[in-house]
Amino acid sequence: MIKIAVLKIGNIGMSPLFEFLFDERAERVNVEFRVFGSGSKMTGESLEASVNDLVKWKHDLTILITPNASLPQCINVIETLRETGIPLIVISDSSSLKIASELKNKKVGYIIITADPMIGARREFLDPTEMAVFNSDIIKVLAGTGVMSSIVKIVDEVIEKLEKGIIDLPSIIVDSSFLLEKPPFNNSYANARALAAFKMAELVGKIDHEACFKIQNWEQYTILAAAAHEILSAAAKLVDELRDMLKSSDILVRAPHAADGRILSKIKLLEKPK
Repeated sequence: MIKIAVLKIGNIGMSPLFEFLFDERAERVNVEFRVFGSGSKMTGESLEASVNDLVKWKHDLTILITPNASLPQCINVIETLRETGIPLIVISDSSSLKIASELKNKKVGYIIITADPMIGARREFLDPTEMAVFNSDIIKVLAGTGVMSSIVKIVDEVIEKLEKGIIDLPSIIVDSSFLLEKPPFNNSYANARALAAFKMAELVGKIDHEACFKIQNWEQYTILAAAAHEILSAAAKLVDELRDMLKSSDILVRAPHAADGRILSKIKLLEKPK
């Protein structure tokens, strides 16, 4: 059995459901996940305690999920995790592109998702409801455009190799080119809508970054943050439309895990996965 420690520092769209993606029916026998986290804060005692608890647990693979892994506190955590000698994969957003080559040189795996956008974190705009709606929309976009299933395949390949004693970590940037090179669906219009939703999510990150860090006028940055969230809401609706289109032709691919970890597949609703 491969034991995987997942450290969540702060939150991105991949964070809330990550470990569930690999055992969606709670029946896999070849992996065990244990989750450590610092909550919404990315510094302080909770982060230090989480890292210490993770290091004490004997495991085979560490996965760090965080926004902007280039921040000093994240770099420090990465160095601490590297010192354990346990293979490490960093999953992060576009802000981490600046350290991709550095991670590769340090033999740290990474999956950077350019369409996992920053939230509009301004007090005049963001409340618990808005935060939850934003995250539900980005989860839908990442799932419905095929990004999550691609990441599942990437990490499952790492797990399969670890079972054979092989360490082979990914160095992957999931951007619009990734979707063009590996279309997620067997329908061109569905792929076009997926790409459109993906690019809309990329734009959300750029607008929210401007709203949170560049604009000082509170009325302007509030409108900008609201606009970004409206774009993400539209992207989520586009995902609903593309899935409905695939369902109407009975060609929506489903890829459940078998108990031994193999990824099965089926296309028509009334057929068995194999």
